[in-house]
Formats: sequence, C-alpha cells, structure tokens
Amino acid sequence: MKKIFFLLLTLFIVGGCNANGQSAEDEFNEYNNEDRIALFEKSEKISDMGAKLIEKYSEPEKAQTYVNEEILPLLKDVKSQAENVDQKLETNEVQELHQLFLDQVTTLTDMFELQSDMLELQVP
Repeated sequence: MKKIFFLLLTLFIVGGCNANGQSAEDEFNEYNNEDRIALFEKSEKISDMGAKLIEKYSEPEKAQTYVNEEILPLLKDVKSQAENVDQKLETNEVQELHQLFLDQVTTLTDMFELQSDMLELQVP
C-alpha cells in the first residue's frame, strides 16, 4: 500500500491543477497528512481485529458475534468517514487514489459479511 502512495505521489507532483487552482500535489499533501492518517488508523485496528477473529474460530457463535458487533460496525464507520473525505476531494488524481481505499473498504466489508454467513452455518 505504501508503494502505491509513493508512486502516486510522484504522479501528483507532475499533475496539473483543478478549477480552483489547488494543485494535485497540494491536495495530496493535505489528504496524506490529515484524512488518510485517520482512515488508516482505523484500518489498522480492523486488521488487528481480523487476527483476533482467527482466535475465535473454534467457537463459531462467538466469532460471528465478534464480526457482527465489532468488525462490521467499524467498517461501516470507516466507509462513512471515507465517503465524507471523497466529497471534499477536488483533483482527479487524489480522487482516483482515494477510490482505491474505498474499494478496499468495500471488499473488506464483503469479506467479513461472508465470514459471518459462513460462521452462522457452523453454529450448532
């Protein structure tokens, strides 16, 4: 993920300006130093929660409860926050970068919803 940011940072430096005159580089710096940090802190927490979920697999009912009551609500919060960030972005370059993050959140949500369904099938 860091490699993507550094690659895109290089593209942004070369990139143009939007209609309001803010360069992609300026917007990226603001995005990278403010919005991305808050979003990725929560993303790291979700990653840690995934590891804790593995420990709970021996008890499918508890694992499913953990997914439904802890992981999915946090993902919903991250998605909401990310959508708010998306609305304020102006340059195409930063919007495209942020879309990668939104896609990742959607994929993670789908994955944990499927895990919840799978765990429900394992509950005696």
